[in-house]
Amino acid sequence: MTTRGLGTLGRAHKASDNPYVGPRAFRRNNTLFGREREAQDLETLFIAERIVLLHAPSGAGKTSLIQAKLIPSLEQEFKVSGPLRVNAVPPQGSRVNPYLHSVMRGLAKGRHAPPALDTDADRGAFHAWLTELEQLNDITDHVLIFDQFEELIVLDPTDRAGQRAFCRQVGRALAAHHRWALFSMREDYMGGLDRYLELIPTQLRVRYRLDFLDRDAAKEAARQPAERRGVEFTAEAADVLVHDLVRRRIERPGRHYEEKEWFVEPVQLQVVCHTVWARLAEERGRAFTRIGREDVEGYNDFQVALGSYFANVVREAAQRSRVPESVIRRWFEEQLITARGFRSQTFEPPSHNGGNKDRLLSTLERRYLIRGDHVGDKHWYELSHDGLVEPIREDNRRWFREQAGPWMEFAWDWRAADKDRGLLLRGEALREATRWVAEHPVDAGELVREYVDASHEAATNEKLRRRVTARELLLARVSTLAFLLAVIAVLEFVYIVYLWNR
Repeated sequence: MTTRGLGTLGRAHKASDNPYVGPRAFRRNNTLFGREREAQDLETLFIAERIVLLHAPSGAGKTSLIQAKLIPSLEQEFKVSGPLRVNAVPPQGSRVNPYLHSVMRGLAKGRHAPPALDTDADRGAFHAWLTELEQLNDITDHVLIFDQFEELIVLDPTDRAGQRAFCRQVGRALAAHHRWALFSMREDYMGGLDRYLELIPTQLRVRYRLDFLDRDAAKEAARQPAERRGVEFTAEAADVLVHDLVRRRIERPGRHYEEKEWFVEPVQLQVVCHTVWARLAEERGRAFTRIGREDVEGYNDFQVALGSYFANVVREAAQRSRVPESVIRRWFEEQLITARGFRSQTFEPPSHNGGNKDRLLSTLERRYLIRGDHVGDKHWYELSHDGLVEPIREDNRRWFREQAGPWMEFAWDWRAADKDRGLLLRGEALREATRWVAEHPVDAGELVREYVDASHEAATNEKLRRRVTARELLLARVSTLAFLLAVIAVLEFVYIVYLWNR
């Protein structure tokens, strides 16, 4: 342990002293441990090549590396703009390119609204605007960092015209050699860029892959933050923690499972360490000076740990704000996560007539479940990390199943399946859901009510269809009977005529 650590071992430790960032990316004022080699390699490659694509699996820590390591280092020589995103919502009714509008808003930093460029008519419009901005601010060597660039592909997969126009504009701007650009994205979406590579200088041939943490880097990332707070994180505890996090169950053919060693996902490590620190700080207070083996055992299930973290924060936010927990959970599921399982942005806070929404949102931001930003006089919100999506969905289903039965889960599955009529309720299930919605109007929410209403509508239409079918069948039978009677009458007449002629 360092001398610096020994000098502060006796002080009190609180949850607010937590040196682990939890389920969010590192920021500029955070010290990122375990990534020194990757940061140096990426910076060297970037300066030499000018245009680089940084790719990694989800949860590897791309944004953390950029914000805590790369940007502070580059700013010693360059003007750095970013991280820039392409996900901001343009003004309502606007016909501007949404991706370009988002980037320009990030470059303008809220000082003024970006102009509505006609990017289809003028392929150099963004280059001209950026040049004007650089001259105004006396910028010579300019670095543009595009983070979470997969959003260009996933936000609206059908908008290929808009995506192409954006890449054409960015490519024209990057033809100027005083500009550098780093594109950072999840590697499972890289294939979606292929159709646009011709529009960008170098066609993004220079790439750097960021992997998860190896054992040594993970141990350093676990131990160093605690020791900077004067708390000893023992080597044995780090070994146990990393050993648990590095193991993965692999399914083999024939339903056979075996454990294999993998890498440590940084977001998992941060969540587990954050959870351990918060628990010990609450339990021990001034006596909290050491993290040993016994303190970290049993934290190897990341999904459970992150789901528990979400549940605890939501419970705290509900108590502080007096907004019902069901309302908060529905807001996460229906506003911050898309039906396809991606992060989404919303301008709307949780919909509820009572409670203190400002206190609710500040608690969620302070505990790193959400992040927000301003667009003009509005404030938007999104999840703080992609890795939150699945644990939140799983914990929401568990909570609503225990508190309210299966109706919320059924409604979410219906929404995810593009409101497939085959998933609507029928019979006794529909009657039970109707009673529950009537008895729990706040907990139900709009989606469940819509789901139950759609089920009633489908049931009514089914009854009408059955009535029509029954009527048509009756008419068909009557028509058949009448036809048979007519045939019999004709035969009888023919027979009578035959007998008469004899």
